[in-house]
Amino acid sequence: MKKKFRRLSLRVQLIVGICFIVFPLNIMLFFYSNITVKNAEDRLKMTYEKEMQNFQTYLKRVSDEIFLDFNNLTIKYWGQMTMSTGMEKLQMINMVNEMKVIWQKTDFICGAYLKLPYEDYIYSTYDGKKLKITDVDALTMRINETDLSSYSGGQLTIKCGNRYYQLWNCKSNGYDFGFFGTYEDLLNGVIGNITNEDGEIYITDLHGDILQSNVEGKGNIADASMGKQSFSISMEELDYQIWQLIPDEILSRNIPFMDRGLYLLALFAVIILPILWLMIWSVVIRPLRMMYLAMKEIKNNHMEYRLKFPKAEAAEFEYAEAIFNEMVQQIQDLRIEKYEAEIEKLHMETVNLKLQVNPHLLLNSLNMICSLAKIKDFATIQKFSMHLASYLRYSLRNHESLVPLERELQFIRDYLDVQKIRYPGAFTSVYNIEEECRNILIPPLMIQNVVENSIKYALQLNSVIEIIIIARREEDHLIISVIDNGNGMEDHILQQLRNGEKITDSNGLHIGIWNLRQRMQLFYGEEAVLNISSAPNEGTQVWVKLPIQQEGTG
Repeated sequence: MKKKFRRLSLRVQLIVGICFIVFPLNIMLFFYSNITVKNAEDRLKMTYEKEMQNFQTYLKRVSDEIFLDFNNLTIKYWGQMTMSTGMEKLQMINMVNEMKVIWQKTDFICGAYLKLPYEDYIYSTYDGKKLKITDVDALTMRINETDLSSYSGGQLTIKCGNRYYQLWNCKSNGYDFGFFGTYEDLLNGVIGNITNEDGEIYITDLHGDILQSNVEGKGNIADASMGKQSFSISMEELDYQIWQLIPDEILSRNIPFMDRGLYLLALFAVIILPILWLMIWSVVIRPLRMMYLAMKEIKNNHMEYRLKFPKAEAAEFEYAEAIFNEMVQQIQDLRIEKYEAEIEKLHMETVNLKLQVNPHLLLNSLNMICSLAKIKDFATIQKFSMHLASYLRYSLRNHESLVPLERELQFIRDYLDVQKIRYPGAFTSVYNIEEECRNILIPPLMIQNVVENSIKYALQLNSVIEIIIIARREEDHLIISVIDNGNGMEDHILQQLRNGEKITDSNGLHIGIWNLRQRMQLFYGEEAVLNISSAPNEGTQVWVKLPIQQEGTG
């Protein structure tokens, strides 16, 4: 057992030792402090809930008194309301005055109304300190426009201008009468009955949309309650809800100091462990781990990596840093000489591969021009020569390592236009290029090898094939596909190409795809992907995936 423990890393051994001493104590202290704080929070929540319940009881009593007053008024004026001639003006004024005495007893009711059944007129009384006459005129007009038939003996909310009102409506023998108050007064009534001055009070409809609040902002109560404790009240006879939201930080702040002090003590005990660990880590573990990681980097051929300790490290580590970096530099110098020789060789191979594209096409083109000259087709000769010149200019004078995809595509167009003259009616070409791909840089002549193979091997006698060139972007990669519906290839040839082998047959050595694979490996390494799919008489698709390293300007 002792031997196995020694095989653990120094860092792990120290962590185990510290945790066995301090960690159990921290767990017990934290567990007890969390229970204490939770109990304190629950007591505060019960206080807030009790306050809201008390206000709900108050609202219930007010609502019951209002409906009782409705009943008394209906009984008192029943005879006048049932008369065929309707209530006399003096009776209506008396009824409204009696309603004034009723609403003055409640803080959040500020007026009453009597709506006549036989004309568009409403008698009203209101608190001039809370409402202006223009507000009342607009409100009575809104009441007159509202269908109150379904609110007999009920409460509803209406909006007039930018203000919300609550109405207690009663209907009797065609007359509508009742009380009204603003949600601002209702909000003030709520605030006056709670003790927490930091709480947020909201009045919402039954869908949760905010109608009135003591804080800025509108929206839905679900959004406003994020990160807050919510306490709400609602009643069946009301079409609104009242919410009190307490932010979590305020709830925590109101927890008694002694309860929070125990939690802070537990937190302090937790802090001791990291401080102790950081001291050991800084003095011993970190330098040793840096040396360990540096050796792994060198093992993974990251020869540019250098070990660098902070200046505060001990003199022994400074000496180890100097010796380590000196040895790595000696190894790198030896490897650089070998790399430079290999890079030069690869550069020469790349130049030769680019030059292999030109001679075969040039000889065939000269023969084509000669044939056209014999039949005196000078217009075709002119067109052929222009495309050929553009093609040769790009392939012979282009010494850039990377070119925009759009220039490479123009080179392909020139090549295909030359081949369309050589093989009239033998193929068509389609380009499907995403606009954002046109300025992405790729190695020159990258696509040409694949398109040239489609011309060489896909053409069919007495039929027209289609060559499709597709380019699209997928996150940080460029996808290029060259598809034809020509002859296709046999399975054994397809397998050789997929294995990266050169193809040799009676016509000689074929290195187009091999050339493409080598150049992709040279420019992109393992990040580039080349896939080939084909079947006899069904066509061929070559699919290339290249990492996007940079983009040109057009």
